[in-house]
Amino acid sequence: MNIDLNGYTKILSQRPNVVFATHFLKTPVITKIEYPDKYFDFSFCDAQFEDCQLPSSVLNEIQRVSKNGYIQTYHPMIELSHCQTTDLNIPLGFFQQRWIIYISKQDNVLTFVPKYPHFKDFYFNNNEITTYRTCYFWSGNIKYKILQNNNIVITDVINDILMGI
Repeated sequence: MNIDLNGYTKILSQRPNVVFATHFLKTPVITKIEYPDKYFDFSFCDAQFEDCQLPSSVLNEIQRVSKNGYIQTYHPMIELSHCQTTDLNIPLGFFQQRWIIYISKQDNVLTFVPKYPHFKDFYFNNNEITTYRTCYFWSGNIKYKILQNNNIVITDVINDILMGI
């Protein structure tokens, strides 16, 4: 990852080991970030949204306090090929993760799909995956959509993910 932070003086991160950050969140669960609107020049989020119960509230709060940012998540193919098994009693992928997250090639929007029950029967071979992260830069506001269970056509989602590989 190569991020040019030239000119940014206030940088927020949820991880304490990010060397370029000037401020850190003390908890991964965000209801309210105690900073004024657009206080930060840049926000960096790494592998947090997959586990988040209410990603829209977190995304809205991050874009409220930041002018620009970068969101990095596990690529869906990594998530869907991790811990593969035919035993349906063992959760697919990283067990704690609630969401499959990708950038839709149809509209270039950060897209959240509930992992269960939609992906429980999908198995992928990760031998040919060349990217391990979904990387999303944003400026001004975060363009995202959260697909709800009643309007998901899983084959459309899979095709959209595969277009981005």
